[in-house]
Amino acid sequence: MKRLAAKTQIKRGNCKGSVLTGAMLFLVILSFLAASLSQLALSSVNSSERIERSYKALLLAESGVSHAYAILKQNYAAKDDPTLFPETVLGGGSFDVEILQPDSRVVIQSIGKIDNIERTLLVEVTLDAGTEAFGFGVFSNKEGEVLGNSVVNASMHSNEEWEIKGNAQVNGIVTAVEEIEVEGNASVTQAIPFSSPQPFPTFDFNTYYNLAAPEDRYTGNQNWNNVNLTPTNGVIYVNGNVRIGGTSQIIGCLVVTGKITINGNFNQYGFGDLPAFMSRDYQIKLVGNVNIERGMVYANCHHVEILGNTTIQEGVVITFVNLKATGNFTLAAPLTTIPPGLNDAEVGEGGMRKLTYHE
Repeated sequence: MKRLAAKTQIKRGNCKGSVLTGAMLFLVILSFLAASLSQLALSSVNSSERIERSYKALLLAESGVSHAYAILKQNYAAKDDPTLFPETVLGGGSFDVEILQPDSRVVIQSIGKIDNIERTLLVEVTLDAGTEAFGFGVFSNKEGEVLGNSVVNASMHSNEEWEIKGNAQVNGIVTAVEEIEVEGNASVTQAIPFSSPQPFPTFDFNTYYNLAAPEDRYTGNQNWNNVNLTPTNGVIYVNGNVRIGGTSQIIGCLVVTGKITINGNFNQYGFGDLPAFMSRDYQIKLVGNVNIERGMVYANCHHVEILGNTTIQEGVVITFVNLKATGNFTLAAPLTTIPPGLNDAEVGEGGMRKLTYHE
């Protein structure tokens, strides 16, 4: 009986050891599971935070696109000035915009950044149909010459070719359907020959006849000297040729069916979004000291000659035949508005539209 009791005690002792071993093993497994679940939860939190930061970076990139788009709607020529698109801090992150111009196209690249997360958006934009010429400071439907000490702070386009010589300086992109010759001490920011042709914009001259007050409508050739022209509605309309000499000025625009010749000392002051000079059937010739505050110089069927000392503070030169700019011609800044009366234009908000939008 005693031996049996001893054996029974031994069996009970083994049972206690097994239970203890099992309990310890269970605790180890439980600890491992707890650690795994904790790591999984932490990983899930980190993943959620990363997704949230990525979404915020995308919103920042979209803010950059909207910011750049608003600038280009106000002034499409701003595409050539990278200083207008600095990196901008916003909402705990930033967006960085660059205007890319591959093959004469215009693409907004916006990078949204937050912590170490970046998202990039690319949006191609263009001027609306019929308004493409206003994306430049100078537009020639035929060939063009920019010579002498000319300074153009804008892009230029020719549907044929450009000759840029002497000390001429173009602070903008120069495009042409054919060749671009840059010679002497002349310089350009970038020359892109063999580019796509751009449509020549046409205007309804009846728009300006109707805008002109009856007392500001003239028939026959006009030869004015030392005049101060202050048209009631900002428009003088002449059915004929106009020649202005001496010391003269106009507040508004001069629209004629024939030839415009400006001599002597002449000042033009802008009037709303009206142009400066428009000729329907012949050439525009600017000689002497001519200062244009704001507006378009437009030759519908002929050419534009800019001679002597001509300064355009804010404007665009558009000519159907050819442009010849010599002497001291300066275009300080491109025009930021489109004059009234533009034919066949599909103009939307700001005269610009988006073509593609992708990440």
